[in-house]
Amino acid sequence: MWMLLILLLALLVLPVTIESGFHIPDLFPEAVPAAHERAALDSSAETSPGFALDPPYESAKNTAGASADGAAEPERMMAEARKPIEWRLIAFWVWAAGVMLSVLWMIVVKVLFYGAMQRSLTDLPRWAYRLYDRCCEELHVKPMALWPVESAISPGIAFFGGPVLLMPAAMREEEKLRFAFLHELTHRKNGDHLMTELLNLLRAVYWFHPIVHLSFHEMRADMETACDAAVIARIGREKKGGYLTAVLDLFSYNTQPQLGMSRISSKRMAKRRMEGAFTRGKTTPLGREGAILMALALLLGCFTTACQYGPEVPSTAESAAQGDD
Repeated sequence: MWMLLILLLALLVLPVTIESGFHIPDLFPEAVPAAHERAALDSSAETSPGFALDPPYESAKNTAGASADGAAEPERMMAEARKPIEWRLIAFWVWAAGVMLSVLWMIVVKVLFYGAMQRSLTDLPRWAYRLYDRCCEELHVKPMALWPVESAISPGIAFFGGPVLLMPAAMREEEKLRFAFLHELTHRKNGDHLMTELLNLLRAVYWFHPIVHLSFHEMRADMETACDAAVIARIGREKKGGYLTAVLDLFSYNTQPQLGMSRISSKRMAKRRMEGAFTRGKTTPLGREGAILMALALLLGCFTTACQYGPEVPSTAESAAQGDD
C-alpha cells in the first residue's frame, strides 16, 4: 500500500513522461487503430506531389483574394467579435484562484493555531523533560522543541518553521507520557511531518481532485497504523494494552485538533488502528509480489511512454527512395 501511495505522490509532484525505447503496442502491429492509419495516410496525401496546385490556378486565386480583401474586412471583424469563449483560459484562472484560496486558508489556519498555542504555553515537571530526553536517546532522534500547552489537544507535531512537539500539560502519568513521546518521536524519525507538509501542498495544487484528498486521509491513517506498530514492537507485547488504552483515552476526550496520537476521526479509523495493532505486520510472499508487479505496471504506464505507440520508422524501400532523391 505504501509503495503505491508513494508512486501516486511522485506522479503528482513530477508530472513528466520519460521516453522509453520499449513500446508495448508495437509488439502487436495488427492492433493499431484505424484512426492511427488514417492520420498517417492523410499526412502523406497532403505532402504528395499529385495534390500540388498548378501555378495558374494559384495566381488566379491570389488575385481574387486580394480584390475581395476590402469587402471581406467587415465580415472578418464580425467573426472576431463572435469568437467562442476561451474555456481553457477560464479553467486556468479558476484553478489558479482555487490554489491561492487554498494556500491562503492554510496560512490563516496555521497563524491562528500558532497564536493559540503561544498563548497556552505552560510548563511540565522536571521529570517529564528528563523522560523526553531519554526517549530521544532511545530512538536516536534529535530532540524537537517541546511545547507543553494548557489546551484540549492531543500530542502531535506541528510545523512552525520547524517541527514542534505539542504536548497537553494535563498528561502527567509517566507511562502514558512515555507512550506519547515514543509515538510522536517515531513520526519524527520516519519523516511523517515532512510528508504531511508535502501532502498539504499537493492538496492546495490539486484542490479540485477528490482522489488527492482521499489519498491524504488514507496516508495519514497508514502513518498512524505504522507508528502504532513500531511503538508496540519497542515497548513489548505485554504493554500493548496500556498503549492502546492511552490512545483510546485521548480519543474519548474528543480533542481538537487531532494532531497525531489521537487521530481517530471515525469508528472506522478507530477499528483500523486497533486491528492494525493486533494484526501481524508480515506481508505474505504472494502479496509482496503482487504489490511489486502493480508498482512496476504503474511505473511503466504513468512515468514512461512504454504503453504508447513508438515513433514511425521508415521502411527499407522508403529509406532507399529517400537516398536516391
